[in-house]
Parts: sequence; structure tokens; C-alpha cells
Amino acid sequence: MLLKGLIRTLRPYQWYKNLLLFVGLIFSNNLSRQEHYLPVLLGAVFFCLMSGAVYILNDILDQKEDRGHPIKGKRPIASGELSTKSAFAIMLFIVIGCPAASYFLISPGVTYILASYFILFIIYSFVLKYIVILDAFTIGIGFVLRAMAGVLAVDNAHLSWWLIICAFLLALFLAFGKRRADLIKLGDRAKNYRSVYSHYSIFLLDHLITLTAGATLVVYCLYAAASVHNGMLLTIPFVIFGILKYMQLMHIHNLGAEPEKMFQNGYMVATILLWGLTVILILYGKLDIVNDIISF
Repeated sequence: MLLKGLIRTLRPYQWYKNLLLFVGLIFSNNLSRQEHYLPVLLGAVFFCLMSGAVYILNDILDQKEDRGHPIKGKRPIASGELSTKSAFAIMLFIVIGCPAASYFLISPGVTYILASYFILFIIYSFVLKYIVILDAFTIGIGFVLRAMAGVLAVDNAHLSWWLIICAFLLALFLAFGKRRADLIKLGDRAKNYRSVYSHYSIFLLDHLITLTAGATLVVYCLYAAASVHNGMLLTIPFVIFGILKYMQLMHIHNLGAEPEKMFQNGYMVATILLWGLTVILILYGKLDIVNDIISF
């Protein structure tokens, strides 16, 4: 019972976000260097555990509020399945163990990023989650730290700042979508669940979602246009379709509450896979003819 509750609290269905650490490996043209695989993989594992520790902290602090939420009330800590004392002890073990292990197994840089990530979300849990807009910004910074950790796990890697900004904007897009979904599900009870929701409205969030979606597309287009690989321009349609499709699912099925459900949609899965395959083929010289054709 304890193990089952712990696994649910660590939220493994949310760990797909830590695939962002592999962006540095892929976009720095180091995918063919197998010696980098283990450090990046370990970095992703440590981030999965650290993000799980953040979820434990949030669930401990929010357990009273979560009991009034139709979905979050079923979480192990809120429901009493996992005791607060056990959860806190496990959180401490993760928070101390992961940075320490990363120092010896990966690099000191990744250790600092992991520590910064947890400190950021401690501040978020006590302060930033109650400040409108900044609550979503914190989520975006968390994505940026993941991308930076992926770069630091690879020796001599470099990642375009356009991509890092894109990760930040994409996280804002998802965060605002989640807040919109909460407002729809909770209605007038939203502000009682989390006070910051009294400063949001569905009308405002629709504008913020549109703004961040547009900004994400613009920044990605700038990255693709500035890339030394002209073929990266071919990846733009996949990104445009993916974001627009997600927005459609958000409005029709209220997907924003559980973004991971996009992987249950065939169009989204196909778009992500085709985008990834095209990126790899272009960056690693498998589509040089495309670069030649659109070089002008």
C-alpha cells in the first residue's frame, strides 16, 4: 500500500516532461556519441525523482485544499493513503540523494541545477503559487532548468537560446491551459481551492494561451530560420499543427487539466514522432539534399 501510494505521489505520468533533457544531446549534434547517453539518462532519472519530490512537497502543503478538488482529493496524501510523515522522509531522501549522486556520476553543473530546481519550487510552494502570472512563470523556469541540465550533462554541448526560450514559452502555454481547465472544472469553487485563481478568468486565460502559443511558434520559426541546417524549416509545419491541435483538444475536451492525455490522441503522437524523426534526419545529414534545395 505504501509503495503504491508513493509511486502515485511521484506522478510518473508527468515524467515525460524530463525528456527535455535529451534536447541538448540531440540539438548539439552529439546523438552519435554514445558516451553521452548514460549521463543524460541519469540526469533525466534524477530530474524525474526531484520533480517527484516537488509533487510530494506540494501534496503535503496542499492536502487540505486538495480534499475539496474532484481529482486531487484522490491523491494518496490527501486521501490518507500515504502518511505525511512517510512522504516527508522520502522527499528528504530524494532531495539529498539525487544532487549528491549527480555530483559524482554526471557533473557539478547538473548538481547545481537540481538544487536550484528544488529551491525554486520551495519558493513557489510558499510564495509564487499565490502570485498571478508568476505562478505560471515558475513552471516555465522549471522547463528551462531541465533544458540547461541536459546541456550540462554533455561535454562541450551548446544549445541555441532560441530553443531555450521556446521551452519557456511552451511551458507557459501548458501552464495557462491547466489553469483554464481548473477554472472550468471547479467553477465558483476555484478561488477557494487556490486563491490565485480569483485573479484569473477563462477570458483572460484564453488570451494568455493564444499569446504564448503565438510567441512559441514565432520563436521556433526564428530558430529554424537561423539554423545552419536549412532543412529545419521543414519542421515548422509539425510544430504549428501540434500546437493548434493541442489548442483544439484543450477547448473541446478540456485537455489542459491533464496534458499527458495528448499521447492518447493519434494525431498528436504522429505529429511529435514525425517532428522528432525529421529533426534527427536533418541535423545528422540524412537529408542533405533538402538543405541544398532550399539554400537560397
